[in-house]
Amino acid sequence: MTIMDKELEILEKAFGAMPDGYCVIHVIRDENEEPVDWKFSYVNEMMVEIEGVPRELLLEKSFLDIFPNASRKWLPFYDRSAYHGETIELDEYSPEIHKYIHVISKPYQPGYAVCILRDVTRS
Repeated sequence: MTIMDKELEILEKAFGAMPDGYCVIHVIRDENEEPVDWKFSYVNEMMVEIEGVPRELLLEKSFLDIFPNASRKWLPFYDRSAYHGETIELDEYSPEIHKYIHVISKPYQPGYAVCILRDVTRS
């Protein structure tokens, strides 16, 4: 299942201008059902700012294509939301973007999670 144009329009109206980063991600699993990567299906403007990567690139490539040396520490959390229906909240340093971020990850639809990110580097 993918996010359709009408759904993207609704997401943009609801979350496009919010002060936190907001995205919908698809968690990619391998043949053993282990999480190996994720791909952004929707990102708002603040998410683009937090990631420091143009929206088109975020939506076109997987996370590990954009950040090939990235830590895989996020994968289990996002997988738990996307495939097990768990809401996860954590504060972590993201070496890929050189920021401390507060993350809330919630289930969206099977295989997908909604993530809300706040840059707390200066907090």
